[in-house]
Amino acid sequence: MKTVQMERIFQVGQHAIQVFGNKGRWVVAVDGVLLRGWHSSPAGAWAAGVAEVERLGLSSPTAEPVQAMAAGRK
Repeated sequence: MKTVQMERIFQVGQHAIQVFGNKGRWVVAVDGVLLRGWHSSPAGAWAAGVAEVERLGLSSPTAEPVQAMAAGRK
């Protein structure tokens, strides 16, 4: 299993956006569903998660970090 450099979870309304990074590639999941593709920054991954929530019509005006964790899991 690969090591995750960072994981952050943001609450957007009733939904969770998870941003994961490893070796300069960042991916995002909305409510536990991984979106396709990767991003070169955590901000880019987060923006893609927010865009997906908005596309689904589930957006909230603010997003707050509810958990930030550096993980060294294998």
